[in-house]
Amino acid sequence: MNTGAILANTGASMKHLSYRAGRFSAGCVLVLVLLHLPTVLQAQGIPKFDLAAGPLELSGPANPWRFVNAVGEKAGIWGFENGILEGWVYPLKMFHDFNLVFQVEGSPVLYPAEQLVRTVRVHPQSIELQYSAEQFTVTETLFTPRHEPGFVILLEARTSAALRVFVRFRPDLNLMWPGSLGGQTVMWNKEKGWMELSEPSANFSALVGSPAAVGSTAVGYHSYLPNEQPYEQIELRLTAEGARREYVPIVVTGGIRNIYQPSATYDRILGHLPELYADSVKHYADLDANGPQFVTPDPAVNSAMRWSRVSLDQLKVCNPYLPCGYVSGYGSSGTGTRPMYAWFFDEPTVSARAFLDTGSADSVREAFRFLRKFQRDDGKIPHEISQSAGAIDWFKNYPYALDWFKNYPYA
Repeated sequence: MNTGAILANTGASMKHLSYRAGRFSAGCVLVLVLLHLPTVLQAQGIPKFDLAAGPLELSGPANPWRFVNAVGEKAGIWGFENGILEGWVYPLKMFHDFNLVFQVEGSPVLYPAEQLVRTVRVHPQSIELQYSAEQFTVTETLFTPRHEPGFVILLEARTSAALRVFVRFRPDLNLMWPGSLGGQTVMWNKEKGWMELSEPSANFSALVGSPAAVGSTAVGYHSYLPNEQPYEQIELRLTAEGARREYVPIVVTGGIRNIYQPSATYDRILGHLPELYADSVKHYADLDANGPQFVTPDPAVNSAMRWSRVSLDQLKVCNPYLPCGYVSGYGSSGTGTRPMYAWFFDEPTVSARAFLDTGSADSVREAFRFLRKFQRDDGKIPHEISQSAGAIDWFKNYPYALDWFKNYPYA
């Protein structure tokens, strides 16, 4: 920014008005200068708050192939420790191949984050990936509030110079397999600083944005992304001074007509992030403290048993079209829309013992209530229910729900 030019323009404005005002006090001069410096004073993110670890933590060197996930009951972000991620607001896939690229202001060099990842810290409520280069270090925290249809990626930078961050991903806005949508568009809202994902029926939508955003590539149909740039991109600007005071959030929210309003969720997450994070920390601390305690001569076994309780708890999904239930795990869906086993199987018939051994009898009851909702009159329960079951006729048009063995000849 050319501050000298701004001050000159301010002075010209003062001269033009002097015949009416007579003279300006020093306070009036300051007010006019501040009014002409909005981008200097505009916050890039949110004030830093305590990202408490809680009672459980795993940490060490990052392995690019190792899976990580940060999930809530309505959404989740997961992928690998190289920082290549995908995001979901159930039952919708938001994007895949999410990654970051860094550039120090004034330098032509681009630093892909996946080449800079050094360490990982895993907590029940969040994942932290640390990227380091000669002139900067960026910590990326993945966090999904427990009860919100959205998630956030927090960036904390330590840098001596201004930093450009390119947020890249391939948009999806598609239903979980076997549901599907078509005609998706991706547009940039400059005023709001977010990218708007939509589809022709207007039943589903999504927002991806940041208060630090300064531009985007989004102009139309994402199915026509060229081979030389097969992703959409949002550019963020971080100043060295701002980075010392603030986290830079990237907020992702999903919209479903008459159910989830994405802009309201966006504002709620952005405005209440410290409280949402603290709520998640408290939930897992209570979970760890109030259930059965595992004591063996091997600390690694004790830790693994405590983490298993967290893993079981995080299987709970509250899909807006279906009752709350327990899915069978999370995994990468790649370019498709089937995230491994992240939908409802006859889970309690398999894992009830594990839930009971970790003191989660209420979870078993809830899981069986889910199955009873779809039980046939002859007593047969479904083998699997996709999270898209409420948006498609899963039981009538697809053969997987009840007759699994008939449709899998290799089983």
